[in-house]
Amino acid sequence: ILYRYDLSNPPKEWSVEYYNPQYQYNDGKHKNQFGGFFFFNSEYQAKKTGEKTFDQYPDKRFDGLWITQCKTESPILALDLRNYTHISALLMGFLESGIDIFVDEMSINGQASDLNKFSLLQEPTLQLKQIVEDKNWYLDKAKNEVVNNFVKLIEAHFFNNEWVGLLGQRLTDFNNGDIFKQLLQKQGYEGYIFNESNRSTGSDTICLFSPQKLSAPQIISVEIGK
Repeated sequence: ILYRYDLSNPPKEWSVEYYNPQYQYNDGKHKNQFGGFFFFNSEYQAKKTGEKTFDQYPDKRFDGLWITQCKTESPILALDLRNYTHISALLMGFLESGIDIFVDEMSINGQASDLNKFSLLQEPTLQLKQIVEDKNWYLDKAKNEVVNNFVKLIEAHFFNNEWVGLLGQRLTDFNNGDIFKQLLQKQGYEGYIFNESNRSTGSDTICLFSPQKLSAPQIISVEIGK
């Protein structure tokens, strides 16, 4: 069973034309540019996240809070990123799997810039992969320096090497979504799963590329704070 929150009354049928108003911007851009369907695996998490988000806007620009519930009606193949505890390890995982996120077209933080291209992480990730193949790499000063520099590079973009959930979000932010979706679909995936709160129970996020295998949405209006 899957859940999501909305800050405006969502459509009664699944639609790629519907965008969460929270992630629409004045320049006409949408964070969910590729039209993915995002859910929590917990009704509690969906409700509490929605309430917290609603309270962040004292100007009351949003109408209220709605919770949508649905369920999967047949098996869905989703790439699971939850077992990774460090961004560096997840990047090596992508490298090994052939899911090539290390391209100029994908942006690390959603801002188009030569300093934010995912391709900048390819060579350092390859170096790290080669280093850790030696079980005693940590005894080598030069190898330690390479690893430390890579961690610093990750922290410059993601604040902390353990913030795997942030990388999980950015993989589909803005223009990244179209590219990442195509990369996964080439390997037969229909979506992916990550944990925004870094392994907190009940806070998994499930992103599906299509609502085809979902039941019809059941929508209820929720009174804030109750």
